[in-house]
Formats: sequence, structure tokens, C-alpha cells
Amino acid sequence: MKAIFFSVIMIVYGLFHLAIWRRVRTIFSMGKTGSGMVLIVLLALFFSVFLSHGVYRWGWFSASQSLFRVGTVWLGCVFIFFQIELLLIILFFIQKLFYNRGKIITWRQKPEVFYLSVAIAILVSIYGFFEAGHLEVTRLAMTSPLRRSHSDPVKIMQISDVHYGQFVIASRHENLLEIVRHENPDMIVSTGDFIDFGGENQAWIMDQWHAVQPPLGKFAVLGNHESMTGIPVSLALLERGGFQVLRNDWVSFDGFTVLGVDDPSTHDVGVKPFDQSRFPHQDSTVVLLYHQPVWPEKLAGLFDLGLSGHTHGGQIFPFGVMVYWANGVLSGLRTTPWGGWYYINRGTGTWGPPIRVGAAPEITVITLNYGNYKKVSIE
Repeated sequence: MKAIFFSVIMIVYGLFHLAIWRRVRTIFSMGKTGSGMVLIVLLALFFSVFLSHGVYRWGWFSASQSLFRVGTVWLGCVFIFFQIELLLIILFFIQKLFYNRGKIITWRQKPEVFYLSVAIAILVSIYGFFEAGHLEVTRLAMTSPLRRSHSDPVKIMQISDVHYGQFVIASRHENLLEIVRHENPDMIVSTGDFIDFGGENQAWIMDQWHAVQPPLGKFAVLGNHESMTGIPVSLALLERGGFQVLRNDWVSFDGFTVLGVDDPSTHDVGVKPFDQSRFPHQDSTVVLLYHQPVWPEKLAGLFDLGLSGHTHGGQIFPFGVMVYWANGVLSGLRTTPWGGWYYINRGTGTWGPPIRVGAAPEITVITLNYGNYKKVSIE
């Protein structure tokens, strides 16, 4: 299913480039030489991300970084540009259908309209770049009668989908660490996609994370991008960053338990599959770390609060519509049929284009405290 979804996305992306080529060639009345040069440039931009992976495997990391940056920024601009073009097409047909029946309408073919679409796409992309660097902190309050009444509150920080890979913007990484230091959590958890393709060349980042030592530790689970990067490489990087990776395993604390389960994409390589019967009955609150936004049947009823990511909140509007269609959820706090809760983080970083529009990056801070009733709420 995911292979089909990816194939459809790539076909649509390719058709976007074909449409741009035809539109430029028509508007500017280019000859064979000019239209051929435009086609070559568009093909280079289309394949730049794929070429970056090949160049990386040849050992040219700097070159692969440059190709990846160009390709992903272009991807974001193209996506936004075609939203504008789609809106213009809709307006064109509305005008043709209701106001100018039978008349020839030429405004859409004017170069000025094309320039305006390009300008808006660039401006929205610039805005999206800055929005992607503006981390929001969402605060959850959780109470449980299973904690001792005299226990101190526990502050758990969730990060998700940071995507340390080929394209790391140092200022965003430094901002994230600054927020971590300011919040001073008791525990940090990563709900997958902390590592991405090329992450092994970002060891300096893992060394900086290793210096962050919350009192109750740092824990992580594997996401689909750790699987694509390579599980051994991802595990080594996470461990270098000081994270204990919970692979179908759990750790118990005073009045609560952190359970971590592998993403399905790992196929449980190198670890035993999660066995519900092995998970002992808990006289404590269970916090689940699981990358996907929908829990599998085997986890139903086992946790009080699930923490996940994966969706990026759609990252660039209106891509969230497709994400919602694929997952049935997008982001935020949800309830479970057995009286628990599930929080879907919008993602702390970005994947692909280093921009976000309508889905700001997020850190989640959960304060776990004693209470007469189990309850999770957004503060």
C-alpha cells in the first residue's frame, strides 16, 4: 500500500514538472532550443533528491547535501505553486461557465499571471521556512490515582520526527536544545524518525544530545525512517546520543511505566516481536511510545497515554488532507475506547522541504501527577 502511495506521489510530482514545462513554453513562445533547456533544468530539479542519495553512497557527503537541499526546497515551492495554479484553474472554469459562456478567455495565459503565481509561491515558501523554525510547546496535564499522593510531579518531554539526516539546519537544532534546557524535563522521549538517511554524518549532533542528561533518562523508539536508514546505524546513533532504545520493551518508575514498541516497518529485525502476554499487569500508569498515529490491535487496552508522531500534522497545507485520509487522524489529543488517551505530535522537525505551512513544529511536555481520577488534558 505504501509503495503504491509513494508511486502515485512520484507520478503526480513528475506531471507537475511536465505541466510547468508546457506552461512556460506556451506563455513565452519558446523555440526548440529554449524549451529543451527548460526541460533539462526541470529534469535536473526533479531527480536532484534521488541523485543526492546516489552521490551520498559514493561517499560525497557535501555534494549530496547540496543536491538534497536544492531538491527539497524545489519540492516545497512546486507543491505550493501548484496549489495556486489549481486555484486559478478553478477560477478560470467558474468564469467560463457562469460569466463568459462561449467567449475566449486569455488572462490565464498572460505572463503577468504566471509571474504572480511564482511570486506568491516564493513568498509562501519563505514564510513556511520561518514557520518551520518556530517551535511550539504543547503542554499536557495527566493525573492518575496509581501514583502515590506524595510523589513529585514528573515532567516528560516528547520530541518526534526530528529527521537528523542529510539536511540539518544548525540554528533549528540549537533552538531545540535551548528549549530542552529551558524546560528542564525529568525525562525526554523520542517517538521515532529521530534519525534519517545520512544521519551517520551528523555524529556531532548526537554528541550534543549525549550532554543532555535528564534525571530519569532519555528513551526512544524506532520509526519508519530509522528502518530506511538502517536499523544498526540508527541504533548506534541513538545510543551515541544517550538514548535508551525501547524495542518492544519497557522501563518502570515510581508509579508509571514507559513502554516502547517498534514501528511495523522494522519487521522486528533483531528483536523479539512484542508479546502482550509478556507485558506484566501494571499497577502503574503506562505511557506508550509508538511512532505510528494509530495503535495496533495488540496494544489495545495496555496503555493509559500513548505518544506518537509520523504525520507531521500534514507539514504543508493542504497535504494534511491526504495524511488524514491515509491515517484517519492528523494530530492532537484523542481518546481510546478503553478510557485512555493518545497524543499525536505534529513533529519537531521537517521531512523533505524544510518548510511548514499551517502545521507548526511541536514539542510536547506532559506533567504526570497524582489525582483521584485518570485524566489527560491540554493545558
